[in-house]
Amino acid sequence: MCLYQMKKLLFILTVCWSNIVFGQNPVEPPKGIPEIRLITELEIVNDLKVTAEIKISDYPRSEIWRNCGIELRGNSTLLAEKKSYDFEFRTRLGEELTETIFGFPPEEDFVLLANSYDKSFSRNALAFEMWDALGHYTPKYVYCNLYLNDEFQGLYMLAEKIKVDEWRVQVMDPKKSMEQPIHNGFMVKMDWDASDYSMGYEHGSIGKRVLNYDFVYPKRKKLKWKIRYEAQEQLSLMGHAFEELLHLDSVGRSYKHYSEVVDINSFVDYFLVNELCKNPDGLKTSMYLYRYSNYLNDSVLPKIFIGPIWDMDLGLANVEY
Repeated sequence: MCLYQMKKLLFILTVCWSNIVFGQNPVEPPKGIPEIRLITELEIVNDLKVTAEIKISDYPRSEIWRNCGIELRGNSTLLAEKKSYDFEFRTRLGEELTETIFGFPPEEDFVLLANSYDKSFSRNALAFEMWDALGHYTPKYVYCNLYLNDEFQGLYMLAEKIKVDEWRVQVMDPKKSMEQPIHNGFMVKMDWDASDYSMGYEHGSIGKRVLNYDFVYPKRKKLKWKIRYEAQEQLSLMGHAFEELLHLDSVGRSYKHYSEVVDINSFVDYFLVNELCKNPDGLKTSMYLYRYSNYLNDSVLPKIFIGPIWDMDLGLANVEY
């Protein structure tokens, strides 16, 4: 890392640490931050969105009252007392509804992060700010007080949900937006539950741990066999290319060089942020990979990018520099 980048990261750490609101589940709600109130007669469960009403108050600037579909989110955090949620805005008829909240670009899908394992309530924010300073798309977020059926749930982080969208992760190369694309861009996620929805590809790492991936985009119902095959093939090439770096005694090269398969800048930045944050989940869970769509005049398939940064609430624990 160059001296300029190091100074930039240290500046971000200082600014973020001095401005982030602390607190896990205070007895009294913090004052002067937005409120989100959820009202539902149904139990909020995992893997099935139930109908609720949501009121978002950002005094004195705005206030909206909408319907939404909401469910629990997370893996290990499902066992925590303080739950995290996925929600989407909906019309009265249950259709997805695009909304602009807190000045974010218009969308319908958002998350409410409990940060159950982060008493400082700052780790995700610090990692997000680092990733953003390095020039990559980063989910926008705000802190808020959450109420469920008028019962205070604690301080939460409302953030954009990671998905493929014009305003979030793009798989249409913005540098070639005027050309005719072949729609074979994709986004996959490596996580604990990926094996439950296998994309038909798993990679046995040198450490003998099986790495499972699941499609984020296209969604399973819209997934075509050609995109599935291309993703399987390119992820396999990526895995073998990185493994060859560790076999110093190998003669010749059996696979493509990693620089031909992945975007080096995004991978270097991703490794740096995870290492700086000492993220124990780094490169094992909540890891996103995506590829731009191909274009008619392309002779070589686009490279794989990594990111955005996500799920850093276990990082920055006992950090010593």
